[in-house]
Amino acid sequence: MSTQNGSGKLYDSTFLIGGLRRKSEIKKLFNSTAREDFDALISALNQNHPDTGAILGGFKKLNSQTQADKVAWLWAGFAQTPRTDLAQILSKLGWPQSRKADNKTQRAVLAAANNKDTQLLQASQVFAKAIPANDETGNDEIYKAWLRTQDQGLEKIITDQKRHPSDPVLEALHALATGAMQRYQNLQDRDGLLLVKAYALAPPAFRDRIGRTVANSTDRDLKQAYRRAMSGEGLTNEQRISNLIAVNDHEGLFELSRNLLLSEVLVICEHWTKQPPQFEQTSQKAVCERAIKAYQTLGTFQIEAGPKLPDGLEDIFAYWRRQNPSDADLKNDLKDEDPFLQARGLYLGYERNLVDPAAVAAAANNDHWPLRMTARLLDPALMQKAANDTCCGCRPVRAMRHYLMQK
Repeated sequence: MSTQNGSGKLYDSTFLIGGLRRKSEIKKLFNSTAREDFDALISALNQNHPDTGAILGGFKKLNSQTQADKVAWLWAGFAQTPRTDLAQILSKLGWPQSRKADNKTQRAVLAAANNKDTQLLQASQVFAKAIPANDETGNDEIYKAWLRTQDQGLEKIITDQKRHPSDPVLEALHALATGAMQRYQNLQDRDGLLLVKAYALAPPAFRDRIGRTVANSTDRDLKQAYRRAMSGEGLTNEQRISNLIAVNDHEGLFELSRNLLLSEVLVICEHWTKQPPQFEQTSQKAVCERAIKAYQTLGTFQIEAGPKLPDGLEDIFAYWRRQNPSDADLKNDLKDEDPFLQARGLYLGYERNLVDPAAVAAAANNDHWPLRMTARLLDPALMQKAANDTCCGCRPVRAMRHYLMQK
């Protein structure tokens, strides 16, 4: 039978006999093998049909083995309009083993996963388990649902069923968040780029878990990649300091301290007095020892804010940070003819490990004073070689109009 012929009876409201006609029609629609008749039942449910209980009761009686098509249709209907009551029914029915969910259904069902509704999450877990472990497209959707909901059930499915997505960044994120270092190492992330991208993609809770994984590792390359990840977008210096302390990365703290305010450096010094670092380089060790000794001699003091800049002016380094250029932009800056853009590439690029110490030392001898000044701010040791260079100690140059940054 068709829905068109029976739609009037499905919504019959005749006094006394309307209810009987509706239930009779519901029974006929359930007995039909036409997709359109089954969809009519789902549509009626979503429209708050007066006999919702009868419709839900019919769905509960479905059998995934003998009525595989209808169960698959029910999943598809649920994907279009997720409902808690249907999620509860589908969690018990499961996905029919004799059927393979198409990509559209996979995407829609897993997109319905909601960490605020346990029934929707449970249904997504049941559905995810039924997707073949070698289905890369399905795995992509499972990883995305896990990333969005941070659901432990989906996380366990990925781990237990050894699922691999098409994007290695997603797999690196899962491996690092769960502490599965062997899985991460199998990805051969030699340049650390996967970690950097995974960290940028991770929500705060996952970033904390990645930090713990790095802290428990002795891999220097991993720590270096983590350091690069934290120099990216969206993190304050306070967060970077906290993360590096959490993973016990003293070298990272040392490098970061070059570009911090005094109040931020004091936080690092306090940490080092409680947990003295072991540096391999003699120069780093000597600087650290002097810093600790100086910090211990400090009494109680109050940090006062510097003078307010005149209207229309902004600290040039704060302005550069606010621009938030990409790594590619900074690399282009270093090759630009404009010395101010070169200085931006040098200053921010050094923080992101795009510029090595040799380039900083070379900039200290550049003909353009913005580069000389920036180099000596990055490496205070170069200040001793400044002699009478007028760029040194000239604080007003830090306040410049924005047009100076433009070519």
